[in-house]
Amino acid sequence: IILALMLLGAMLNFFSTPFSSFFTIFVADNLKLSAAALSGANICLTVGMGLGSFVCPLIEKRIPRRWVLLFSGVLFAIPQVLFGLLPFWAGQWVCLLLLLIICLFDGFFSGIVNVVFSASFMESVDRDYMARISGLTNAVLCCTMPVAALFCSGLALFLPVPLILALTGALGIAFFLCVRWIPGLRDL
Repeated sequence: IILALMLLGAMLNFFSTPFSSFFTIFVADNLKLSAAALSGANICLTVGMGLGSFVCPLIEKRIPRRWVLLFSGVLFAIPQVLFGLLPFWAGQWVCLLLLLIICLFDGFFSGIVNVVFSASFMESVDRDYMARISGLTNAVLCCTMPVAALFCSGLALFLPVPLILALTGALGIAFFLCVRWIPGLRDL
């Protein structure tokens, strides 16, 4: 289960990296919005994460953890696809409103997925090995982000940023739909 959780954490970081790397460029260049819109989007993202983290234990009381992971993971990836479609909406106010709503939605499900990951990790690792396995997991999760950023930078030479975000979201949806067949995660 530890290796499955490492894979899950690495993929969470991988799917989050394009959003983190390209968000400022995306908002300024593709959506033609100001720095205030960027700040508002980040506030919505943070509020969503807080709400998702708060609500997750309540959801897990009614729905098994593996299903919470699957559904919230898919719903975490959908905003990436929606970000890719945002430049096609007419009007800055509509675009701004949709950006804020999508960021709130993305943060909410990101918070749920992160709580499920953290709680599963803490419950799965024996106390005597927590320091070693935490260090190893942290190293794996941290090395995923620069690799993903390098991959995205290469893609940005050939593809527009909204398309990269949409493709990342589609891959995230596919990954989370396959989570139920990954040994270890199936048993959460």
